[in-house]
Amino acid sequence: MTAAGLDLLRETVKVRALLVESARESGELVPAADVEDVWTRTLQALRARLEQMPARVGKRAQAELGIPARLEAPLRRILEEELAAVLESVVGGTVGGARALFPAPDPSLAAPTP
Repeated sequence: MTAAGLDLLRETVKVRALLVESARESGELVPAADVEDVWTRTLQALRARLEQMPARVGKRAQAELGIPARLEAPLRRILEEELAAVLESVVGGTVGGARALFPAPDPSLAAPTP
């Protein structure tokens, strides 16, 4: 490579670095760790809410649909099994080497049960 080629390469690297810094400062780019943190907290909250659904649906079905109390437990069990299957298919270890989509829930994010 010629000296002129090396100079052009150096200038290109400098310009790219300035463009990245400018984009970061203007808010066009955010650190990947910040994005991952927000998504992790969002998915933890979603998972916590999903895991509460069987209990809430069982109680609502009894109250709103008049389902006998004796059927609430079997309904809850069915919902828990189906939800567990869905979460396992999404979380199930890793997918293509990626980390689990729904990390273990943070108890502090759980919504209070009615």
